[in-house]
Amino acid sequence: MRIHYEVAGPAGGGGTPLVLAHGFSASLEMWGWQQPYLAAGRRLILWDARGHGESSAPADPSQYAMAELAADLRAVLEA
Repeated sequence: MRIHYEVAGPAGGGGTPLVLAHGFSASLEMWGWQQPYLAAGRRLILWDARGHGESSAPADPSQYAMAELAADLRAVLEA
């Protein structure tokens, strides 16, 4: 599974990171106009959940369970 994510904000972080998760049928692009304001003084982590945006889309519907999505986000945060 390939999960697309982007990191924005000041180099070195600055403050508590903020993770932005999009809603169903959207992508991280939904945060575009808000990104400069939210990134002021903090690191932003934006990600496309599996099956959305630039992330891979599994064919098996059972692969979209909340546990799978949570594991994906954990992998993004660890990266």
